Amino acid sequence: MAEGKKVLLVDDDEHILRSLRTYLEMESFEVETAGGGAEALQKVGTMAPDLIVLDVMMPQMDGFQVLEALKGQPATENIPIIMLTAKGQDPDVLKGYQRGASCYMTKPVNYNELVDNINLVFAQETINSKQKTYEV
Repeated sequence: MAEGKKVLLVDDDEHILRSLRTYLEMESFEVETAGGGAEALQKVGTMAPDLIVLDVMMPQMDGFQVLEALKGQPATENIPIIMLTAKGQDPDVLKGYQRGASCYMTKPVNYNELVDNINLVFAQETINSKQKTYEV
């Protein structure tokens, strides 16, 4: 289980942020929120999240731009990112994965599925780090 892991939620909809935060905190995650892309990039530097749940459709800086910015920096390139968005068309999903998303989910969110995917991403990260340890 990923209890105590730090999760940054990024969405321009305050209602979604509040509901996701409440649910994830009930699941024992430490949660911070950001209402947009620029705020998310700033918070990543101060909180060092273990995982980011990122919306795509936001003003000024969309989620794909945030994803690219994070994956383009050595300090943040390994933070797993779950895209959570209303943009569920195949080209959007492909774009998310091509740019480095660990998971791509569409809204409306199923809270149990989100927690399951967060835990799966953390489990995969653990497996990957153990494999690197055994590589010679």
